[in-house]
Amino acid sequence: MLKRTSVCALALLTFAVAACGPATVNVQGQEGTNLGLTAAASGSDATETPAPAVYYTETSSPAAPRATFEIQGDASAQASIGLEGTWQITSFASNSSSVLGDTDAQAYLGKQAVITSDSISFDGQTCANVSIQRHTIDPATYLGLDAATLAAKLGLTQSQIDLIDTTCTLTGFQSFVQADPNTLVINVSGTFFVLRK
Repeated sequence: MLKRTSVCALALLTFAVAACGPATVNVQGQEGTNLGLTAAASGSDATETPAPAVYYTETSSPAAPRATFEIQGDASAQASIGLEGTWQITSFASNSSSVLGDTDAQAYLGKQAVITSDSISFDGQTCANVSIQRHTIDPATYLGLDAATLAAKLGLTQSQIDLIDTTCTLTGFQSFVQADPNTLVINVSGTFFVLRK
């Protein structure tokens, strides 16, 4: 469910709060992007808690500067932030039990995936009405067999990566990882493909 709230007095990318109650706003990006609003209740023992994802929607005239925000409570839409865009397969590495040969794996190179907040398209097929969940795991948990060797080949040097679980049935996209803002890794029968944005 969507609800609307307003934050008073926009000035130099910071909001001074009067009657609206205490809040801090970190403005990032443009219309339609996450603005990262957090709010705290009043009182000396109040603690800051993250609000749901906040998206800029509109501002009124300069004569009465007010900003209006939409609070998006859809967890799937929040999980898709950072995934949306076009991704291209650039490299791969296989574990010792992969059923894909090098020739078949090389045929994937250059293929593109397009991800939106509720759809995934790859290799001429599209999943619509996709739900997305995001979890944090270590690379070895995702890679499984030959994890250390694969992590080195794939460049997964981080201690933690994001596991993306979806309702999409396309091969490789039911469960994949986001290593950084510009890198995804999908698993196709034991061969792991790197996708770059």
